[in-house]
Amino acid sequence: MWVLSPLLPSASQRAADEAALPNSVQFLTSGKITVGRPAKKGGTTGKADVLIFNESSVSNLHAVLEVQPALGGTHGALAITDSNSKFGTFVRGRDVGLQEQRLQPQQQQQLQPNDVIRFGNKMRYQLQQVPVSICPATSSGRSSSDTSFLQAAASCNISIVSSCSSSSTAGSSTQEACHVMAADGDELTSASLSALLLKLPLITPDWIAAVAAKKVHAQSLPDTEAFSTKQLLLPQAPSQQQQQQRGRCWMSQAGSSHLTCCCVATSCCSQVGRGRCGCVDLMSA
Repeated sequence: MWVLSPLLPSASQRAADEAALPNSVQFLTSGKITVGRPAKKGGTTGKADVLIFNESSVSNLHAVLEVQPALGGTHGALAITDSNSKFGTFVRGRDVGLQEQRLQPQQQQQLQPNDVIRFGNKMRYQLQQVPVSICPATSSGRSSSDTSFLQAAASCNISIVSSCSSSSTAGSSTQEACHVMAADGDELTSASLSALLLKLPLITPDWIAAVAAKKVHAQSLPDTEAFSTKQLLLPQAPSQQQQQQRGRCWMSQAGSSHLTCCCVATSCCSQVGRGRCGCVDLMSA
């Protein structure tokens, strides 16, 4: 996920700006995100999605950041366009050299991690690419028919992973964050059990929806505590129908001493030995 972090001003600037509202870290999730100053001096609201406080050289609508969604597991790109600002938008990074380059009005510039962006005379931000990932506690996430969380995650550049490490954080800072996803009422799995043991965030799919609901989040992503999974069920022995859906060959007790081999539509199960079943793929038989 793209994160815009303000660079600390010099000591003299910091002393002069003590009474001003702080410019915070911005988590950029998706779409076109406008950058500008508050509508009134000392105000807290404005037309822009990202507000830069205590900087009169920033225009009301200064620039536009555009976040592309992830495609095929590849992190989406980020570009910036100057919106005819009076004092300019400047970029210093790999694509433009070590010196700051002022963007021409309506010029779009692709950005890279660690690029430094200056809005107006002195407000600088550094761009970071912070890994934020989701580990579904079941192989299909919410259910086999509901993949909306996958689309929402991709739109925000949230990766889908098979496991989380113990070094992952809760996602409230600019460090790597991994969350285990399980809906209330889901069965306890190895992934959700690991999350409990490692004290990783165990969240419902509604957390992803809350992230995707806004184009930008100031200071932090939505609090995982507000979307924590409240109830998990102990796994139960699968019924005969459930085992058929999983495509397995298994033994079922049809009487006090009679074993029957069960089958699915594309496989034939036969008793190949005492207390054992074997599978034959009908498509290749």
